[in-house]
Amino acid sequence: SGYYKYFANIIDAILKNSKLTIHYVTSDPDDAIFRKDEPRIIPYYADETRLISLMMKVEADIVVMTTPDLEKYHIKRSKVRKDVEYIYIDHACSSLNLTYRTGAFDYFDTIFSVGPDQTEEIRALEALRGTKKKKIVEYGYGLIDTMIKDYEASGKPVNEKKTILIAPSWQYDNIMDSCLDDLVEGLYGRGYKIVIRPHPQYVRRFPLKMKEIIEKYKDRFSDDFMIETDFSSNVTVYTADLLITDWSAISFEFSFTTNKPTLFINTEMKVVNKDFRKIKLKPFDITARNKIGRAIEKSEVPEIASVTAELLEHQDEYRDRIDELKHKHFYNLGHSGEVGADYI
Repeated sequence: SGYYKYFANIIDAILKNSKLTIHYVTSDPDDAIFRKDEPRIIPYYADETRLISLMMKVEADIVVMTTPDLEKYHIKRSKVRKDVEYIYIDHACSSLNLTYRTGAFDYFDTIFSVGPDQTEEIRALEALRGTKKKKIVEYGYGLIDTMIKDYEASGKPVNEKKTILIAPSWQYDNIMDSCLDDLVEGLYGRGYKIVIRPHPQYVRRFPLKMKEIIEKYKDRFSDDFMIETDFSSNVTVYTADLLITDWSAISFEFSFTTNKPTLFINTEMKVVNKDFRKIKLKPFDITARNKIGRAIEKSEVPEIASVTAELLEHQDEYRDRIDELKHKHFYNLGHSGEVGADYI
């Protein structure tokens, strides 16, 4: 259910500016799409097994996906129509080279690119792998547009109690597994509101670990300490005063929405593509890290209280720097949905 937000702007623009009907496939039986009152969106539930045959039988002019690795594993291109155009929309706004498997985009026809960094990466990966040249649509990132709009509409609330959002990734050595206890001990009881928001894939893949974490902290649950596992809304992201993460792209969503800094913990770097160094472009995930905030080592986590206080005190110094980088990084900031819908 948490993935609709990556399509939302495009879907809204299609519904507003055309008569097209949208068929929406989800593997979440409780997806909020089934409660959406829109006759031109037809939702389908297909579990992981049935999804395999369903996707091979697709008869459509265009299939838009946030799922990478098309044709590589269980999700295949249509076997009944060879002229379907497959469009990839990113569900992050980071490096396509670093954080996805080798060849994750080889079998797409079209890429809706977040910005110049991704466009350069796609062309470099095509040259490296000798794959066909895909259409690149200079699209942007719908989620950041929505979040900025919602943040502006909210009046940019000022919290009476500074709110710290801890939102890690789900890869090996992530904060949830490596240093959550130290973070909580360093921040709890110091006058902050603390929200722990695990990655949706962490909740999905490690339900027993998640249950243990909830059990461990349940006695502390209050208005000032919570664990959030509902990912359909981003309210806690743009209402926080500071984000603490490891290598999650939520850092960009938070900082580029609010122009507030992110505190990064240098857990083991999230490297999904072991061959990422074969192209010479340095991933945005690395270059942006000390521009939109500050990175510390895991050994420094016991000093988290002082680092947090320092970043909160110097928020103004980051604001202009983050805003400038935001306008360089995204295509069509504020109106990507219309661009994507026009192409479709």
